[in-house]
Amino acid sequence: MNTSPRTMRAMRASGPDPATLARETIPVPEPGPGEVRVKVGAASLNFNDIDGIYGRYKTVAPPLPFTPGMEVVGTVESAGDGGEALVGRRVAAVPSGAFGGYAELAICPVAMTFDMPASVALPGAAAVLMPFHLAWLGLHERARLQAGETVLVHAAAGGAGSSAVQLAARAGATVIAVAGSPSKVQLCRELGAKVAIDHSREDFVEAALEATGGRGVDVAFDSIGGEITDPQRTLPRALIAGSVSVALVYLFVNLAFIYVLPLPEMAGSKLIATTVATRIPLLGGVGTGLIAGLVMLATFSGLNASLMVGARIFFAMGDRGLLFRAVARVSPRFDSPSVAIWLCTGLGVVYVLQNDFAQLADKFILGIWPFYALTVAAVFVLRRRRPDLPRPYRVWGYPIVPAVFLLASAGMVANALVTDPANTGVTLLIIAAGLPVYWLRGRIGSLRLR
Repeated sequence: MNTSPRTMRAMRASGPDPATLARETIPVPEPGPGEVRVKVGAASLNFNDIDGIYGRYKTVAPPLPFTPGMEVVGTVESAGDGGEALVGRRVAAVPSGAFGGYAELAICPVAMTFDMPASVALPGAAAVLMPFHLAWLGLHERARLQAGETVLVHAAAGGAGSSAVQLAARAGATVIAVAGSPSKVQLCRELGAKVAIDHSREDFVEAALEATGGRGVDVAFDSIGGEITDPQRTLPRALIAGSVSVALVYLFVNLAFIYVLPLPEMAGSKLIATTVATRIPLLGGVGTGLIAGLVMLATFSGLNASLMVGARIFFAMGDRGLLFRAVARVSPRFDSPSVAIWLCTGLGVVYVLQNDFAQLADKFILGIWPFYALTVAAVFVLRRRRPDLPRPYRVWGYPIVPAVFLLASAGMVANALVTDPANTGVTLLIIAAGLPVYWLRGRIGSLRLR
């Protein structure tokens, strides 16, 4: 019950110390577009909540002071535009920003608000959403679990692990559960595990191989992997160090070329690396072959990465209904997105047959650059539309640096249109071809909803 029409009670943390956690009276938040306000009946305690209270949760750093609580159960009492249909319904939800649940009222995105049947009583209803949601995503959305397959579940007595055991058993799979004590092993058996392994007493790998006759498992569910430590510092450092390292390699290689081969001769050479290799006495007569082998190795290494990344994009689009559903088919033999890989390969072969290396390089860079520019432009859009969002990553020199990048990107595309209008036009038309498809897909989807 609210203490006044415009205030409510909430548990607030004001520093990286659980001693700062205290009950306070704060203003009642108002739902915006695409949000609902939930009258909280119960809230769960997750590891992320504990890490946030201790100041250890870095993925989304909440502003201090803040209200912890990333999962609530309650009744929707009001809604912004787009959430009116949920008013009055009992729901389980993740509050905006994954915090704010330890209060009488919590603001939650419509996209993260789900019906909770009345048959699921408290407090159990408050412990359903995140563990079962994670387990369902892992087993069904990602692994495409089928009846008759064998699943290995780590930390099987924990929240996500115990949910995975139940969902896998219900799906008709054989469950091998791994836990850390006799009591936990017994719980896993009660939840539906056919084999339960106490990893404190035996090697789970040998036990799993023995249970499957040496064949191994079809799916491994592991929810205990750790997050990146301090991503605000680690990721920028890794990106900068990697970029500088590659730039230095290119610099030293070019300096070596200049040292071995005079600039006039370099200008007349079609294959500079091969020409340089023939000038190195230690390589004898194998210099040309060595360079060709290194080029092939680098090419196939890059091709492997491109095929895997490109195919993954096609697979994800098909899986989400943005492309033909058949593209999301997973090979039952190799457990890989076979249709997406063949589609990516076919398109690549057609493109290679119609362009030389220089044209391919130009079209690839030109084709990917507008998306780099859109990513940077999104910084401006989000700063304007959602100024309240936590921002664990800072944009150096904002707004000058991203603005200069956008101007340079626009200039590069304009220059390409002037100097090579035919190839540039083809590249941009290929990108633009997705717009009517996306619009048509949205129209079809809206008609189906009606």
